[in-house]
Amino acid sequence: MRRRRRGDAGAPRLGRPARWLGAALAGLVVTSASPVASAADVTEIVDDFAPVEALELHPSVGLNWQWRQRRGGIRREFSCVAHETIGGASLCPDGSRVALADELRVERTSAVLGLDARLGVGRLLELRVTLPFVLFDRNGLEFAPGVTESNSLTDPYNQPSLFDAPFQAGERGGVGDLTVGVRVAPLSGARDPLDPSWVIGASLQIPTAAIRRADNTSVGDGVWRLDLSTAVSARVVRWLEPFLELGGTLAFAGDSSPFQDLGPTATLSGPSHRVGARFGVELVPFERAATRSAVRLEIGGRVDVVFDGRGFSDLADALGTSPCSPGDAAAPCSLTTYDRGDVDPATGAPRVTDGITRIEHHAVVGGWVGVRYEVFEALELRARASATRESDHFLTFTDAGVDLDGVGDVEGQNASGVNELDPSWLSSVDTPGARYRTGGVWILGIDLAIRGKF
Repeated sequence: MRRRRRGDAGAPRLGRPARWLGAALAGLVVTSASPVASAADVTEIVDDFAPVEALELHPSVGLNWQWRQRRGGIRREFSCVAHETIGGASLCPDGSRVALADELRVERTSAVLGLDARLGVGRLLELRVTLPFVLFDRNGLEFAPGVTESNSLTDPYNQPSLFDAPFQAGERGGVGDLTVGVRVAPLSGARDPLDPSWVIGASLQIPTAAIRRADNTSVGDGVWRLDLSTAVSARVVRWLEPFLELGGTLAFAGDSSPFQDLGPTATLSGPSHRVGARFGVELVPFERAATRSAVRLEIGGRVDVVFDGRGFSDLADALGTSPCSPGDAAAPCSLTTYDRGDVDPATGAPRVTDGITRIEHHAVVGGWVGVRYEVFEALELRARASATRESDHFLTFTDAGVDLDGVGDVEGQNASGVNELDPSWLSSVDTPGARYRTGGVWILGIDLAIRGKF
């Protein structure tokens, strides 16, 4: 008996409720943290023009250009003492407290060209390999409006400075980390129009790039990242296809990563994990089966949660290359020297910060609009614009250490003679009342892509 298709008379538009329910439940159970993607990206296997029953191999190659600009404020805590005044006005009319002051502005701009190769097996399975080339990555800091050396909490006039401001980091660039991945489609609206599309994916970012340091121009961080994802979509009417993707990223430090285990008194050593969701709709104003061409518009949103972790913040390069040094005979400065007092075997001097800090958990909320033009069955063009907002969070957030003997305090030397301080604790920026915190950071993005299918 012939199976009815969507175009057949009497065919139901939404069939097989059990499969719908299974796909929806799968989307609520599995997690991922893949980047923002179009509806086709989240549920479409590469060979969208193959015969329905074919299990042939269909390779494709694409180039993706990504431009990002991150900009916003950085604030710093300070101890506001009651009865202190500036110009006759009280700073703390409600009594002494820890307050936040606008201090810096960050602007970071980057462009990445990604080479993306895929191999589809029918409409069931897809293998992916992605290699990014960082064309440039520029990061700069300047004083916030109204801040000068006369009132700066970072680079004050004629006093020890944490780092120089304004600050411009060296331009980074080079080959990034290789990513390999696989996606499987248990259900596919392309295979059977009565089904929704459901894709389960996994990808692994391999730390192949040269490791980034504050004093070099490399782009890698030596971290393995495992992304797990699930996505569902369905063409509810001819011109409308909503989609949902859920997921999370697990990050693990590689052997050469700067995020190594710092010992029993370290409160946190590894990079951040994250979970998130992508959702939206794809609109199809034009679709021609005869030429297999189409124009697809997409509108989407994203919500991510980033957990506490050590990382390269907006301050990393400035802290890691700071001229502040206790060995400077003319102007000795200890603001960048870790409080634990461990000795750097390379220099024989007390260890100073490498710029890496513990970054507080925060949310990332954003959206995008895009267009995908399938010129014909073997050529596809894409463009997308996005805007993302980070919730305010601390950039310097390391705890003092671990109370190993249980007496209630973290001590430089406890009753057993053990130093309980965290090896990465820098009291000049990690102590409440001196920490740095973001203030209104936005990330704007433009993506352009071309893909050829063979």
